[in-house]
Amino acid sequence: MSTYRYMQRAYSISFRLPLDQVRDPVTKFGGQPFWIEQPQWPISRSLGEQMKFIGQVAIYPEIFGQLPTRMAYIFMTDLESKVVPA
Repeated sequence: MSTYRYMQRAYSISFRLPLDQVRDPVTKFGGQPFWIEQPQWPISRSLGEQMKFIGQVAIYPEIFGQLPTRMAYIFMTDLESKVVPA
């Protein structure tokens, strides 16, 4: 008899195109970030330039529990257009 418990699926994700610029702290990909506090755009260590914004994920307490943060921002360095010296 197995002692493993399976997690029940409690949440789902749906995607929709916004009709206007997103001005709320919601999960989104692309565009510009919605900053909850003062903007802190990260700089790439390898290129010394601003990193590319990929998306943001809202940290809802009912899903993630009580955390000191409310938004996770996702950035990356665009290495395709730059050559990094070795």
